[in-house]
Amino acid sequence: MQIISIALAITAGICLGLGVLHLFLGFRVLDEKATYLLFAFFAIGYGFTALGSMTRLTSQTTIQYLALARWSFPVFCSVYIFLIWFVAFYTKQFPGKFVGIFLVAMTFIFLFIGYQLPKEIGGIIFTTLPWGDRVTLSEADGNTWFLFWLVVPVVSIYIFIACIRQFRRGERQEAVMLCIGLLFLSIAIIFDTLIDMGLVNFFYISDFGFLPMAIVMSLQLSNKMVEIQKKLSQYQLKLENIVDERTSQLKISNEKLAQELIERQQVEKSLQKSERQTRALLDAPSDIAMLITIAGEILATNQIGASRFGLSVDETIGKNLFDFFDQETAAFRKNQKDKVVQKKLLQEWEDQRTGRYFRNRMYPILGESDEVESIAIFAADITEQKRLQAKEMESAAVEERNRLARDLHDAVTQTIYSASLIAEVLPQVWERDPNEGRRNLTKLRALVRGALAEMRTMLFELRPTALEAANFETLLEQLGDALHGRTRIPVQIECDEIPDLIPSVKVGFYRIAQEAINNIIKHSKATQIQIELRKRSGEVLLRISDNGCGFDPAKTSHSGLGLEIMQERAKNIQANLEIDSQINQGTQITAQWMAPVQNENEV
Repeated sequence: MQIISIALAITAGICLGLGVLHLFLGFRVLDEKATYLLFAFFAIGYGFTALGSMTRLTSQTTIQYLALARWSFPVFCSVYIFLIWFVAFYTKQFPGKFVGIFLVAMTFIFLFIGYQLPKEIGGIIFTTLPWGDRVTLSEADGNTWFLFWLVVPVVSIYIFIACIRQFRRGERQEAVMLCIGLLFLSIAIIFDTLIDMGLVNFFYISDFGFLPMAIVMSLQLSNKMVEIQKKLSQYQLKLENIVDERTSQLKISNEKLAQELIERQQVEKSLQKSERQTRALLDAPSDIAMLITIAGEILATNQIGASRFGLSVDETIGKNLFDFFDQETAAFRKNQKDKVVQKKLLQEWEDQRTGRYFRNRMYPILGESDEVESIAIFAADITEQKRLQAKEMESAAVEERNRLARDLHDAVTQTIYSASLIAEVLPQVWERDPNEGRRNLTKLRALVRGALAEMRTMLFELRPTALEAANFETLLEQLGDALHGRTRIPVQIECDEIPDLIPSVKVGFYRIAQEAINNIIKHSKATQIQIELRKRSGEVLLRISDNGCGFDPAKTSHSGLGLEIMQERAKNIQANLEIDSQINQGTQITAQWMAPVQNENEV
């Protein structure tokens, strides 16, 4: 008896100490507070259960024993309640619909057992241990004790399943530690069941069954707390380094700001120089600059502006600007000047004089009454810029021709070359095997149709207006023929009759389909493609589907698959673009445009 009492006292001391320790830890941690607090209550409850068992074993009278048993059983049931809730939070199985129902159900069952079982204790029995000590055990009547031993294995199975899920989720160390504690608890439950069945003559060891669980999980939670503190220390050190770096950068910025203030002061002193220096700065730009009144009288000008009229600056001031131009040019400039005065806004235009190009600007200068008092005029010589633009346009045209040549070589030429090879050997093949000849004739027909579709597509690229005027179903068929001729992939096209599809929407849908087909050729490895154009009430749907390898839209760079281009095309026509794809399950791209219809037949 003394050995068991000492063991129970040690068990109670360990569990109460662990419970108090993790109670303090639970109030300190920010994350997983519930996990630490539930474990603390579990350990404290288990400690009091061990103390109750020790007190019962050392009780002197039967009445005292039964009284202690009646309050210790509810405490023992509360240990199971805290255990299952701790496991749920520890393994991250809560909250969850089915887990929550299970936990609530187990809680009420253990509360019922803890309330009912003391009422069914009818007496005590004695048993002799192998080393000669006699221990006193309680004897209960009714079905509550049977219900208790029925529910306990269910709890063990639940903990085991939670361990498996935690292990598969990647938290292997945490799951193994919990399984170790569960192993000792299961052994204790099985052993006590053998005692109840009369197969073993011993005292119930369930009083010690939770001790390994408490020790192992305490070590695991403490180790986790140490890791958290270590990470916090690392974060703190990193934060200090960032603060030092930002402080250094701020110091450098302050030094630069001080230098800028010195430079600004120097600039302000420079701006206070004489009128002669200001005039020199005014004459420095290559643009014509002058200031005129509303009537057109020149108030100020730079040297370049005066030299354009063959006069000096002093000779130009006071003259009317419009007198220097012919009647038609002067009328146009007066009209621009009137717009500046009326609208109080900048007026800008380009013109050509004496073989050179100029960009002209008129700015209103407002007075205190918010009315235009004078007008600033600037005229920049853009002859060289025009020459460069013409050169760039010529280069762009050359580049476009080169692109078309590449497309012809990569698509049409290769297709026609393949067709010519088949046509060359077709007579011999037909004489040898008519069936094979028919198959080659079908291939030849597909290649020619594909080449024709490729050529028509290029013609549409050269003449965008023809793309707007073409029938959309015909456009899709050409895309399908071109794709089939190039890749031999069968293309199924289904279109509802939509007679009045808006040209901009037609072009947008065509570009989306074109980009989607390019993606299929490059990436999908598909063996079948379907293109649909459907008209619903108030909307038009374009859907391109394939049975290729698919991809994960969340993990794929949109720019790499041209998806951003399709999104931009859809946005331009105010349509919604949906991309549905899964690995090895193909891809489906749907463009949805809400048509501003007036009746059912007009879109």
